[in-house]
Amino acid sequence: MTAAPALTTPAPGPARLAEARIRRCQFRRVVCVDSDSPGYDVHCLHPMHRVALPMGDLTVATDVCNDCSAPGIFRPDED
Repeated sequence: MTAAPALTTPAPGPARLAEARIRRCQFRRVVCVDSDSPGYDVHCLHPMHRVALPMGDLTVATDVCNDCSAPGIFRPDED
């Protein structure tokens, strides 16, 4: 009788990691740019801004929003 080879868990590589996602904020507005192509613009509507602050497309806004440290902006299930 031969011994079964030990099972190994593959190391997580770029293909196995979850995609970065944007945290759910109370003050973010996502606007569809064009109905023909899937593009979005993101604006910050935090009360400390007098007008909506444009943050660029969804890819750029993901980094900005996830690094935000303003108190009380993220929904309770995100903290």
